[in-house]
Amino acid sequence: RLLLDRLQRSLAACQRSKNLGALLFIDLDNFKDLNDTLGHDMGDQLLSQVATRL
Repeated sequence: RLLLDRLQRSLAACQRSKNLGALLFIDLDNFKDLNDTLGHDMGDQLLSQVATRL
């Protein structure tokens, strides 16, 4: 619900300001398993590395 709310707010802001926006959705294979087995700190490190590479 929070994601949908934020998307709706962003769309409304783009329409008001006549700007464009973009959404990038990335599905990392087995991310939940990594988070569950190695912990959230390791998951955060992976997300940071992915963001750096993008």
